[in-house]
Amino acid sequence: MHRIPRGQIAAHVYHVLNRGDGGATVFLNDGDYQALLDLLVDAKARYPVKLLGLCLMPNHFHLVLQPSPGRPQPLPARQS
Repeated sequence: MHRIPRGQIAAHVYHVLNRGDGGATVFLNDGDYQALLDLLVDAKARYPVKLLGLCLMPNHFHLVLQPSPGRPQPLPARQS
């Protein structure tokens, strides 16, 4: 079930997480972990946000993000 999109407030800290469907493994090997890290580097270059922390586990991940002060940025489109 999708959640209703939320607004963002600069300088607030957000906990973002994603889990595999039904607890399924999402990171099968080291290359999968590296692919997510590469995506985060790309997103960091495109959006003014601080990545304060991350935790990657085989079936889910957590990010701690803080938007930079200034003009609110559009949220990336959801991937299905």
